[in-house]
Amino acid sequence: DFYPNSVVQAQTTPVTLTRYSDPLNIIIIMASSSVRLPPPLLFINNEFVPAVSGKTFPVINPVTEEVIVEVAEGDAADVDKAVAAATEAFKTWRKSTGDERYRLLNRLAELIEENADNLAVLESMDNGKPVSQARFVDMAGAAKHFRYYAGWAGKNWQGDPSRWQPGYLHPPRVGRCGRCHCVV
Repeated sequence: DFYPNSVVQAQTTPVTLTRYSDPLNIIIIMASSSVRLPPPLLFINNEFVPAVSGKTFPVINPVTEEVIVEVAEGDAADVDKAVAAATEAFKTWRKSTGDERYRLLNRLAELIEENADNLAVLESMDNGKPVSQARFVDMAGAAKHFRYYAGWAGKNWQGDPSRWQPGYLHPPRVGRCGRCHCVV
């Protein structure tokens, strides 16, 4: 399942989709009349959790101006939890082989591809772009992104920077990074 925490159930909401014909006359018709929404929680330490503060904010469909869902509003305490979890997870990740990283990154790409239709509708609802663009550009691009980096991880470097050759790949060490993103 795309939503890994089995305790949290994804909710389903009815969606009205119209036929969309782009300038190239590609017509997209979604087969389902509903879309699965991700849990309106933060994803920290491989679990969906509410914000420490309990605060939420509305995600609004820019086309209809209707509230799609209320999502958890993370703040400094949530960032601290996420950084602590990332620090702990990195201890395992850094010891993983390139082949293990290859397998995991490819699995993420597979999950995106398996759920691309649902994710595309969510993306369209969130930012107002055509479903076809979200499906065939954004979702396809996201999967390709993870497959590209899986390919690098699968090389025989085994994640060991001492094996990197001069003139090839030398990413700067920046430590842990955070990103705020709402996928709805």
